[in-house]
Amino acid sequence: MFVLRAVLVLAAIFMVTRPSGAEHFRLAIASDDDLYIGEILKFALEKQGGGHTMEVVRIAPMAQGRALRMLEARDARFDVLYSGYTEARAGRLAIVAFPLTRGMLGYRLLAVRDDRVGLLKPDITFQQLQSKVCFGAGTDWPDARIMRDAGLCVVTGTDESLWAMLVRGRYDAFPRGLIEVVSEIERERNPVRGVTLTLDPSVMLAYKQDLFFYLPKHAAERAAIIQDGLEKGHADGSYDQFFYSIPTIKAALADIQAHQRTTFHLGDCAACTGLAVISEDHWHRFEDKSAFASHLTGSGPQTNQ
Repeated sequence: MFVLRAVLVLAAIFMVTRPSGAEHFRLAIASDDDLYIGEILKFALEKQGGGHTMEVVRIAPMAQGRALRMLEARDARFDVLYSGYTEARAGRLAIVAFPLTRGMLGYRLLAVRDDRVGLLKPDITFQQLQSKVCFGAGTDWPDARIMRDAGLCVVTGTDESLWAMLVRGRYDAFPRGLIEVVSEIERERNPVRGVTLTLDPSVMLAYKQDLFFYLPKHAAERAAIIQDGLEKGHADGSYDQFFYSIPTIKAALADIQAHQRTTFHLGDCAACTGLAVISEDHWHRFEDKSAFASHLTGSGPQTNQ
């Protein structure tokens, strides 16, 4: 686990006199890859229309559990955090019940060592996936339980150790969200002890999961401000127009359309029953050609249940 370094304010957005009743939000972001999350929060606050402001607070990478505990204890210089969904998190904190990437984070491409690309073939069965492949996940990630509930072999480690564990062959494949994986692979691509990491071209996992905004439990009214803005944008279609114009999202969609991977749907998360209250039209579906049709081109991936 990384020791928290000094917290730096990256940018202040709309630092003007706020109307009476307007709120100021401080969003924690640990990686440049996630700066688009700040743009989502900015969109929500503008759409809500209450004159609210925000700033992005840069923090050092740390385990998700630790960051969430700091938020819960109000022991941090940030008051908004984004993380995956669990019932426990939703119970301890105020959650904005809107999937920030429309569920695209739940579509998981597989980072592998280049000498193990042949382990995963387009015609592999789910039973073979269960018996022949071990997947990596963070110790406190919701993904670990989702994959285990589906009968998959899962090896866990600290966030900062997982890439090194993959290089050493401690497990076979590292499932990463299709929004995250391209930039991550580029950072990890340099050969280490003769091993190069690459993106498997044949298989993708899928399950209902996403990033959500979390605030301290006492801040339910502030969470409702963000929720209201996102729902307004969803209702009038402006969120889709904004979301699908984000370069990170456009690149992810281009990659998924360029490769016809076999997709294994792992089923509903046993520990994520709270997600059922979120309307299905909030979730991106590659397999549903009637949804988001203007944003998808070509034929979608194959699917296996």
